[in-house]
Amino acid sequence: INGKWGFIDINGDFVIAPQYENFHLFHFGQNEVKKNDKWGKIDRRGNVIIPFKYDFIGKLSDGLSYIVLDDKWGFVDQAGSFVIPFTYDWAKHFTEGLAPVVIKGKWGFIDKTGKLVIPAKYLSAENFSEGLAAVEVKNRKWGYIDTKGKLVIPASYQKANDFSEGLACVLIKWKYGYIDKKGELIIPAKYDVAIRFEEGTAWVKLDGRNFKIDKNGNEVK
Repeated sequence: INGKWGFIDINGDFVIAPQYENFHLFHFGQNEVKKNDKWGKIDRRGNVIIPFKYDFIGKLSDGLSYIVLDDKWGFVDQAGSFVIPFTYDWAKHFTEGLAPVVIKGKWGFIDKTGKLVIPAKYLSAENFSEGLAAVEVKNRKWGYIDTKGKLVIPASYQKANDFSEGLACVLIKWKYGYIDKKGELIIPAKYDVAIRFEEGTAWVKLDGRNFKIDKNGNEVK
């Protein structure tokens, strides 16, 4: 209403009056919203959990949210209390107890105390999923590390994505395919677009067609 967002219940009645410039979806009973050009966090009744004074706040993930002020990144807990101060040049959310962060231009991983447990030496990094994280190394190729920082799938891909249901989508010679956790190519790299598996199927695009495949690469009707 008048360029502002609010929240209604299932009857269409306003529970939280329109007053926000931007918002996320509610998650664990909380929502990150923007007001007067600053981000804060509210509960389902509109009570302020985190005051509106930050440049951005990420969604709650693994019990913590990243928070940004003056180009520095830190983390707060569900109650809005600071757990990790503004320390990093960039960060992503926590998954499986670890979060990718940027220190002096390189990516590494911290635990929930803020301890750097995997050195900041990567050009880029994705979140951990199913015990592995995709990282970009100095030759600008992507591979996968485990939670100890060991490179368990060699860096040989143009791009690598999160594991889901035991498979990950990777880019090889500008085509997408799927590997397993041993790094074996299970579904050939032939797709122009490919999305992560969910409930046994994944969306792909080939020769201008969008369709689903199963974990054997067969088209699903």
